Amino acid sequence: MNHPRIVRLITALFFTGIMILQCSDKKQGPAVGPSDFPWGTGQDQTISKLSAQGWVLEDQSAEKAELSFPVAEDAKIKDSKLFSEAEEPSEPFTVELFFKDGKLTIVTIKRRDTTDKIDDFLKSIYADYDIEPSSDTVARKDTTDTGNVITSSQQISESPEYVLKLNRTSIEPSEEKMKGGLNDQVEIQVFPKSYNEGISAEALKQN
Repeated sequence: MNHPRIVRLITALFFTGIMILQCSDKKQGPAVGPSDFPWGTGQDQTISKLSAQGWVLEDQSAEKAELSFPVAEDAKIKDSKLFSEAEEPSEPFTVELFFKDGKLTIVTIKRRDTTDKIDDFLKSIYADYDIEPSSDTVARKDTTDTGNVITSSQQISESPEYVLKLNRTSIEPSEEKMKGGLNDQVEIQVFPKSYNEGISAEALKQN
């Protein structure tokens, strides 16, 4: 996939966020701290625990499961022709569960929202996992043809029990139609050290 196409796709995703924000009744998702994930348990038990909190199973295989929390649902979005099938965005709040030898070992948390709400969301994540955000942040900026500035950043943080790898994409819109939308997206990979031998912030930086 070439870089201009990535920029176009990101812009389209955020534009969809605006449509969701304007057309849908938005609900707050649940907390996703370490106690919400039954580390080391099987897939059925893990999915059952999250389903009881309101998460919806979207996809499942032997080593992976994806669930979404329906913070925003709108038939107009689901039925729109804005995206090809391969690019259709998922719900704004999802988790991907990864299993090794039948046990939950890694989780990826994905969320799209306004910048203020993503800031608050990250504060709660770091507090729940008792991790200080890393000051070592790698960032890059790209500008679309219409003047929207897309900033992508990555940081890896560590505590005695967990390693968190965070990728964040924010858009500073120049277009009026994009202002006030879900202009921020974060992806957080959570690695519990007890189920990922040798994992560390330094090891992830080497990859």
